[in-house]
Amino acid sequence: MCASDKIITPICVDNFSYDGLMSLLDTIEELNDKYALSIEFAGIFMTRVAGRTTLFRQMYESYENMFGDRFLPISIRNCIAVNESNTTFEPLLTYDKKCPASLDYVELVNYLGLMDTPHYRKLAKYLKGEK
Repeated sequence: MCASDKIITPICVDNFSYDGLMSLLDTIEELNDKYALSIEFAGIFMTRVAGRTTLFRQMYESYENMFGDRFLPISIRNCIAVNESNTTFEPLLTYDKKCPASLDYVELVNYLGLMDTPHYRKLAKYLKGEK
């Protein structure tokens, strides 16, 4: 963390994740104070989301109100392929490029501006099965 300029973290829709997030914010503050750093908490995004549930909608709204523009509007949908790819130590995009979570992660990277247009187009073709 000390080598980072910004921290972005996933969060699940549960109280343990909320507690962990609060601990992370405290840790960032402590590191900044102790080592005269300027690590920025840049945001959170939700993972393992079942988007049509009342709980998700309530938590989404709560985090959006609490964190404002540091709450990223991209959520990663719950998908068994994520657990399976982790178990087989295979990247999700090669394990199941068409699973909803794969598409969500690509959308997140694009939203964050971490991929230039030529690479994004190449990845979009890959996801569609084009060469």
